[in-house]
Amino acid sequence: MTMPHFQAVALTSAASDLVGNLPLHFALRVATILPLDLYLPPINATAGVGFFWHRRMEKDPANRWLREEVEAALTAIDAAVPRHYRVTGP
Repeated sequence: MTMPHFQAVALTSAASDLVGNLPLHFALRVATILPLDLYLPPINATAGVGFFWHRRMEKDPANRWLREEVEAALTAIDAAVPRHYRVTGP
């Protein structure tokens, strides 16, 4: 089954015996208001993020600054994600 957005997945999972796959930050927030049990998947289900830029922008100061800022932000988010936990909804 496919759904148009994550809210529909959360609502359907809460109202049925179906299992859904949600982004972690959204799942943690919605589990505080819906009767959901959250578990990490048994496989590594992360998506890779890549940077691409034209060769001529390699030494451009503004472009380099932006790449460094995005990398730092993503690294901080990844470091803050717990690897093992169970959250029980209301």
